[in-house]
Amino acid sequence: MLNKSTKKTINCLLATAMVLSLSCVQASAKSLDSNQTALTATATATATEQGETNLEDYSSFKITNGVGAVGKAGISLTKGASADINVNVKVTCITQEDLVEFIQNNKSSFTTEQYSQITQSAAYQNGYSAATLLNGILALKFDNSSTNVWGTYANVNGKQVTTGENENKQLLKSLHDMTQHSYELNGKLTAVGQSYIPTTAYCFVEISKIQFQDGNILKVVNTKATIGDSTGSTSKVSDSSDNGPLILTEL
Repeated sequence: MLNKSTKKTINCLLATAMVLSLSCVQASAKSLDSNQTALTATATATATEQGETNLEDYSSFKITNGVGAVGKAGISLTKGASADINVNVKVTCITQEDLVEFIQNNKSSFTTEQYSQITQSAAYQNGYSAATLLNGILALKFDNSSTNVWGTYANVNGKQVTTGENENKQLLKSLHDMTQHSYELNGKLTAVGQSYIPTTAYCFVEISKIQFQDGNILKVVNTKATIGDSTGSTSKVSDSSDNGPLILTEL
């Protein structure tokens, strides 16, 4: 059930090059070998330092999670009455399929226990919980004190998260480098009145977004919507049991 105190409306929007300058001078074969060894060592050390600097760009992020209204019924409903809500909004994001592929490609970044917990979860398997799945991944990697990884980053607004581990920084970099596409989130859902007080029904979806240090934002959305009143409460209006997930159609 969505409640007013935690509801947040979130708008669905939307290599470094290293150059080494080397001076060439005449030298004997012996001194040339010595110089080449020194230059190789210098280049290697510089490249290592550069790589570490790049990873420092992924030592923190901000996460926001909440629900956004994506449609509403055209009439007020009373107990037993029903009405359709047509959803048609544009969003730039990655999909559940993208996130599942990311998890599989980065299996080595998780412990056996973490990977099992992720892949056996409903959020991973049901095909419509990308926001919930992303929250869980991040909680497992960045919040060791959490006892409920799926709820750790629920209803947060710009929560700052930091890490000092290179493995976690590399995971963040991989997330940062994912390609987002423009989609149309669409579908038709049925709202059902639960109260004798006339109430307008709204359709809500859960959204999560990560803001990286360079300002880039990665967004994901749950396509299984929830229906409630303007505050998100489902006591007066609710979903029909026949409602399925909304569809993301690439533009």
